[in-house]
Amino acid sequence: MGTYAEREARFAERRDYFKKQAAVPRVRVLPKNEQIRKTLFHPLNGKGTIIRFPKEGSVEWPMDNFTRRRLRDGDITIVKEDEAKAADKPASELGGEPEQSKEYDPAAGE
Repeated sequence: MGTYAEREARFAERRDYFKKQAAVPRVRVLPKNEQIRKTLFHPLNGKGTIIRFPKEGSVEWPMDNFTRRRLRDGDITIVKEDEAKAADKPASELGGEPEQSKEYDPAAGE
């Protein structure tokens, strides 16, 4: 039967094995447009938390039924790792200049 420590070690190995088998793969996604970015979030069932999109760039979601449904609907797209790293960097790091936002002028009609 073994000692208590040996049983605990076997139990820990088995627990780690099943935890690894049950791990859900994750994917990096981008929203289709700004409206989706503002309104769509991923609910993490059972944990009481949600994953929202950042103001710019992509976010990592678990590849579950919710994510598959949004992919099918066309609300999100999967981003490859190298594209995700480039998309998440600010324009100053990529060698470009950040865009200047225009202030709204009601007299100009824009």
